[in-house]
Amino acid sequence: MFKFDREKRYMMPPHFGPMPEGTEPACYRDCQSFSLVFESTIDALEQYIPEDFELSRPEVEIRHFQCQAVDWMGGDGYNMLAVNVPVHFKAENLDGIYNLVLWENATEPILIGRETNGVPKIFADITDLSIYQNRIIRAAVSHRGLTFLTMNGEIGRRLTDEDRNQHSGMQNMFAWRCFPNIGRPGLAISHPVLFPLEQQVFELYEVDSNVQWTALRKIEHPTQYHIITALSELPFLRTIASYYMKMQVQLHVELCRELPTKR
Repeated sequence: MFKFDREKRYMMPPHFGPMPEGTEPACYRDCQSFSLVFESTIDALEQYIPEDFELSRPEVEIRHFQCQAVDWMGGDGYNMLAVNVPVHFKAENLDGIYNLVLWENATEPILIGRETNGVPKIFADITDLSIYQNRIIRAAVSHRGLTFLTMNGEIGRRLTDEDRNQHSGMQNMFAWRCFPNIGRPGLAISHPVLFPLEQQVFELYEVDSNVQWTALRKIEHPTQYHIITALSELPFLRTIASYYMKMQVQLHVELCRELPTKR
């Protein structure tokens, strides 16, 4: 009969054995990113930040990633759309970004990221970045043909090496890992996680950009409409920064861990 080895890591279905050891590093060797950071309000953002964290600044980052040459996927790639806010984790005096949601357009990274690392990943159709004449940039995120986010911009000047280096290096990403009880209310698992990542930026450009949310009705997207609606209703006070960059990203899964919680 099948027996679990408590010294191994498993994903569902577990009875085919533990996760392979000595897997490829989580290096994303060819990435492009289009991001916009905007100022919102403290009251609006704090309703989505668990009490174990403090909001560092009332800012929201919306960031599209187009990733290719992903080592652990055998060189394949996928796209992401992340929504982050800057936070401070009080118990360990750590600063970083708190990931509110991470849309992806491939099954494997969603399952692995949710089950093993606690990142709140969900599915969407995410276009590649379209760049016309090295100037006009755009992307869109949709569900069953219904677009709920568009990003448009005009690429401006290339920034200096000093600017580029400021966007390179290690960054703490926080998330909240939770899985519900089966057949009854409550959570079987609920705790914050730390997921460090490192990016090396090769090219960095300013962008004059805008982001447009389109809230979907429950009948149009029964499982995510509340998330899209909440984000679309965040107050947009002003654009702080917007960038297009080419880079390499290393996910430091070996440093990912559970964090203590008051709950």
